Amino acid sequence: MIRRKRLSFVLDFLTLLVLVSSLIAGGAWHTSSTAAYAALRESDLSLESTRQAYELLLDRFVYPIEPSALLSAAWQGAVPALNEAHSTVDLSPPDFSGSRFDAWKTFSDRINEAWANSDGLDQQSRLTFPMMQAMAKIANE
Repeated sequence: MIRRKRLSFVLDFLTLLVLVSSLIAGGAWHTSSTAAYAALRESDLSLESTRQAYELLLDRFVYPIEPSALLSAAWQGAVPALNEAHSTVDLSPPDFSGSRFDAWKTFSDRINEAWANSDGLDQQSRLTFPMMQAMAKIANE
């Protein structure tokens, strides 16, 4: 049992490491996705790293992953930090159905709303990293 937990931890860690290194090195994204995401409004919260992790897992992970599963995991990863920052909006999980772009738009709109109605967060370490970590974990299940 301990060996299985250790293996699961190692797989989670390796997936997260690949995501972070890919984000740092940059990546080639689908032109249609890039254009679609560029059309989203500019907001105070930069979700670019989270979006790139989402795209990487959808496009390059060995086994197909549903966009709704990734975004639900990311949402659950963000909720503790948003609660700690006293976000005043409803933090119940949204419906992430529809195309991957529609699901992302729902996610980013709701995260931005929650972030804007909070006492403030260090978005990189307190919000972005837990969201990416949660997506990496769901990919290894």
